[in-house]
Amino acid sequence: MTTPLELLPALRDLDRESLAQLVQARAVPSRGITGLIDLAEWLVDPEQLAEALGRLPWRDVVAMQGREADAMTQARALLLTNHDGELLPEVARLLEELRAADGGPARAGDPEDDAVQRQLDASAAEQSFTALQLAAELLHRVDTGQIASRNDRRGVRMAGVDVRRLAASLEARHESISALSSLAIRAGVMAERGDSLALTQAGRDWLLASMPERWHTLATSWLTSVTAHERALLLTGTPSAAQLDSAHALGVIAEHPDSGTALSSIGALVLDGDVDAARDLLTELFPHAVDQVYFQADGAVIAPGPLVPQIDEQLRARAEIEQSGIATRFRVTRQSLTRALAAGDSPDALRKAFDAMSIGGIPQPIDYLIRDVAEHYGEIRVRPHDDPFARGCRVLADDPKLLDALEVDRSLAALGLRRHGQHELSARVHPEGVYHSLLEAKVPVAAEHVDGSPWRIDVPRTAVAAAPTLSPSQERLVDALLDDVEREEARDGEEAWLRRQLDRARRDKRAVRVDVNMGRDIRSLELVPTSVTGPRFRGRDLEADVERTIPFSALTGVHDTDD
Repeated sequence: MTTPLELLPALRDLDRESLAQLVQARAVPSRGITGLIDLAEWLVDPEQLAEALGRLPWRDVVAMQGREADAMTQARALLLTNHDGELLPEVARLLEELRAADGGPARAGDPEDDAVQRQLDASAAEQSFTALQLAAELLHRVDTGQIASRNDRRGVRMAGVDVRRLAASLEARHESISALSSLAIRAGVMAERGDSLALTQAGRDWLLASMPERWHTLATSWLTSVTAHERALLLTGTPSAAQLDSAHALGVIAEHPDSGTALSSIGALVLDGDVDAARDLLTELFPHAVDQVYFQADGAVIAPGPLVPQIDEQLRARAEIEQSGIATRFRVTRQSLTRALAAGDSPDALRKAFDAMSIGGIPQPIDYLIRDVAEHYGEIRVRPHDDPFARGCRVLADDPKLLDALEVDRSLAALGLRRHGQHELSARVHPEGVYHSLLEAKVPVAAEHVDGSPWRIDVPRTAVAAAPTLSPSQERLVDALLDDVEREEARDGEEAWLRRQLDRARRDKRAVRVDVNMGRDIRSLELVPTSVTGPRFRGRDLEADVERTIPFSALTGVHDTDD
């Protein structure tokens, strides 16, 4: 068995960053660890080794057992290797046990019945496609609203109140929203920004990718969370509670006609590590995407099938989405066109974009609406006060009658509009709030900076996916370990460990066997320590029934009597 002393040299060589990564990756407790010897003893504890390896993703277990270069680098960072860079004997044994229990090669639900298997795979593809559409809607909601985040020992996740709110508005199970948001965060398409969630640049790229590529991104990331034990459960079609909703969303498991949930062909490929082949299979099973839509005279826009991502994004920027799904439905409104103009579109650009995606051209009422909105756009302007510390904002118009109408509009009473001259109102609400309220009231509003230049208020926020950080207690632990005298005094490391063993035996009034260098040979004595202070320790020799005083400089080892 590996002793703590064997890890001490490696621990002393760690810089702050490496030590912090070790503390985080091995989930070292903040309590009970006061120095490097404590840490070394905890790291080689058999239960802690088993727990650390049990948390490893199955793919890492396979790679580490195969001594792949990247996996061995990871093993060294986790102090799972000896000073020669080889896996510790206990680690090698545990890896073999994990591989033996991982379920072996994956087999789909009913490989002996092609018809049943095709039905199972079709069901897996359908539920995966539906989940991807829901995930896209979820990302759009995050991009256009304030969705709170939580960050604790379980990592970053969507706040529960927003999970329930989005589940209700999207008509989905809150378990599905929670699973999809966690998948998105793990895949780096969504991240924490301040105390809320926002899309990353990878998330914006994800929304422009095809459905199979979207699936591939989420599935690849998900596989890094599947442990050997969880993989074995997934192979039987009965995943753990932690993986159930994610596995269902990705089509790894599906409903079997006779036996409930079962592993799909997609799932079998994923759990064997071949995510690319699974994506290729889903490409054949997913519905074909369309790149044209029907525009109707009442402003409705109907897609005859799932939209190509680029067309979907273009429509979302210029129309309101009314219904998502295989046949998505949008509506061109005065507010949506106003937002498009505020984002930089011109009337000609709107017509050109609509015409390019339309089956049968642009109906005359929509063309008229574009012209009317463009003609009146900016008749009402929202501008911050010249004084940056002033409360509220200014509402300006060249036509005083437009401001007269706003003053008497009871739906805008909350803005606290007050007249200041013929062409100006003041509001007690910040510019963004006034802008959105006026837009909702179908007012031809534009936002401006203090100097009168155009101000695009609805600029999407982009987050940067950050690596997990240490908790305050872990930070304090790392600082304490760095300050530990054993790091600076390598010579005393072995003595400190021997002193610790003797002091434990003294507190427990337990006999130990000590090895003492007598000059010409090493002599073993069985004694019960009675005092462990200064450069010497005392203990009662059980065989001779006398108390002996032994200098630490002569001590070479301490062992349990039953070793």
